[in-house]
Amino acid sequence: MTCNTKPNHRANPPPPRIESGAGSAGGVRGRGVNRPNTPAPNPSPQGGGGKNHGFTLVSAIFLMVVLVVLGASLVTLGSVQHTTSAQQLQSVRAYYAARTGVEWAVARASTGCPAGTLDSLGGTLASFTVTVTCASSSHDLGGVVTPYHVVEVTATSGNYGGTDYVSRRVQAKLMGGP
Repeated sequence: MTCNTKPNHRANPPPPRIESGAGSAGGVRGRGVNRPNTPAPNPSPQGGGGKNHGFTLVSAIFLMVVLVVLGASLVTLGSVQHTTSAQQLQSVRAYYAARTGVEWAVARASTGCPAGTLDSLGGTLASFTVTVTCASSSHDLGGVVTPYHVVEVTATSGNYGGTDYVSRRVQAKLMGGP
């Protein structure tokens, strides 16, 4: 079995360098020994220096900025979704409040053209104001004069121009009555 290993030292070390400088009389300036097996300085970020110094910091800051922007956009998206959902729910409630006004008008149509304001709705419709207007006319249907009522019902809640404002208008045509 043979082993090829290189020794860490040379059999014949090089002679010492002789440097002459201005002011010396040609004497030995130092005992500098040339060490060819000495490794070059490490340009890694941990050791400091080199081309990659600070690259990790820039990458970490970039990643943090991306995560902050992503988190902020998710919070904004969730808030917008919540607001849209609440507005849609109020819109459906406004429609049912207006339908309640139509039912009120149908119940009163036998006594004439119903009109008025409903303020006493209960439950989830308590915040709505329902206004009923009526226009009356008569039609001749085969020799019989029949009253005809056009009822418009408007249900509103909130302040106009505000984010909580909602309004729905429903129209009903009623025949009959006095």
